[in-house]
Amino acid sequence: MLILSVLLEDSARTHPDRDAVVLGPTRLTYAQVDAAANRVAGLLVDRGVRPGDKVALSCPNLSHLPIGSRWRATSPRA
Repeated sequence: MLILSVLLEDSARTHPDRDAVVLGPTRLTYAQVDAAANRVAGLLVDRGVRPGDKVALSCPNLSHLPIGSRWRATSPRA
């Protein structure tokens, strides 16, 4: 099964400087998306989210959407 979070992690590791997201003038590299997702993961863990917990995301279709999609409750805190 293809999992978006794994695909983004792998891409950040193998191609950190490539564009992951382009929306108009906004460009985010795989490294930037990965770093931001790790910050979100840390905040969720700090607020008590644990492996197996369900987390809902409510966000518009903007350049930062993959940041929320990348985090998994099973991810270790960076």
